Amino acid sequence: MEATARGWKSTSIGDDVVSFLWQHPLEHIHYVVVDTQFTTSDGSGTAGQADSGAEAQLDDLLISIYGAGNDDVGAKSVHVDGTDIPAKLIVDSLEDVEEGAPGFRPARQLKPAAYSSSLLEEAQSERPEHIEFRLLSCALDTLAQLLHKQDSEQLRKSLLDLYDLSLVEGDYRRAARVIASVKSLAGIESVRPLSDRWVEEAVSETRLRQVAASGIVGATKQVVEDLVVFFRACGRAAIPAILASYPAVEDPRLRRALSHLALQIGFEDLSAIRGLLTDPQAFVAQEALFLLSQVATPEAHALLQEAQQHPQPAVRIAFLSLAATFSSNEMIPIAAAMLLDPDAKVARAAANVLGTIKDDPRAMEALRVAAEADSFVSREAEVKDSILMNYSLLARSRALPLLATYIKKGEGRLVKSEVEDLAVAAVKSLRMVATPGAVQALRKAYAVSNRRVKETAKEVFTRMQEESKQ
Repeated sequence: MEATARGWKSTSIGDDVVSFLWQHPLEHIHYVVVDTQFTTSDGSGTAGQADSGAEAQLDDLLISIYGAGNDDVGAKSVHVDGTDIPAKLIVDSLEDVEEGAPGFRPARQLKPAAYSSSLLEEAQSERPEHIEFRLLSCALDTLAQLLHKQDSEQLRKSLLDLYDLSLVEGDYRRAARVIASVKSLAGIESVRPLSDRWVEEAVSETRLRQVAASGIVGATKQVVEDLVVFFRACGRAAIPAILASYPAVEDPRLRRALSHLALQIGFEDLSAIRGLLTDPQAFVAQEALFLLSQVATPEAHALLQEAQQHPQPAVRIAFLSLAATFSSNEMIPIAAAMLLDPDAKVARAAANVLGTIKDDPRAMEALRVAAEADSFVSREAEVKDSILMNYSLLARSRALPLLATYIKKGEGRLVKSEVEDLAVAAVKSLRMVATPGAVQALRKAYAVSNRRVKETAKEVFTRMQEESKQ
């Protein structure tokens, strides 16, 4: 039909084409048979001219359409160019032809072909995914041929429409199959520019951000699994869209699953992660720290270190939870500085980090310096507990003199609450020492007049007895 619309240098369509179409009815095509007389610009008739040329072109066309070896695809399209073409007039005049107009009518074969019933049954029983596979295979095989530019562009748009429809319907696995199929054409040099352009458009940041925004939030487990397949097929182009969805994802398990996916895909640069660090929601920045700890490049390591000065305490705590990412040589000075953090939870986390570094005396020294500072008595009670307990854990019997001093300061009934807190923290820390000297210090704490210190000493002693029996 396209060749007819473009026109041929002949005066007839050819009985063989008409007969073929008549004998093989297609439900979506309406046939009208007409007699047409063409005239040249001077008014003289042209009917009957160039019949042999028309027949030759028809033969070539039929061979091209029906002579291909691939039954699913057929041959590449045929374009017949020409000027002063009467065929264009045929197409334009069809609308004015009345039903039943006189003209050539070849005999119609009313008896169905022998294979018709089995062919219909096979078509009806074919599963949608099989049809989809055949459609994609046909499209790719056709696209791989040296098509006319107009045909290539039309096929490219059709594949993009199929892809967009899959995204709109939420069929992310089908969309992934379309992407993977088109990417497979990159190995064909002649088709690579077309396939690259298609993929670039399909995985544009605008498209993928829309998918992430509409698909991830509130998604079921199955949808999440489908999205993972889709984003993996998109490759690194999906990274910005994945990370941009974090502020709207409240489920920490889903965020972590997306982070693992992003790590599997890989990062070309850290710009997308850097943007997460400044997000006003702490959980977004925390996820960024996890990503940086897993990327394990010098640039990521340096960016991770910057989080120790993050304005949100929760992010600073998350940074300290990744202490294992750093060497003790790097972490000790960082944690020592963070012992002075104005947020009590951050200071406690820093003390706990130092308490795990048992093979470097600088960690114990940093805790001792913090515990002996003049300002230590005015720190929050939980900070005193953490610093003294971790110091005692590392120093053991060497911590007893300092602990005894603090217990002595809080033995009176009328001491300030901050001094009392310090004495209570010192009593609790004796449990970390767990030596005869610590037991002796506990016995002395029984005799103090401060009720709170005395009761704490009894609780610690009872707990130490229970632990010794285990």
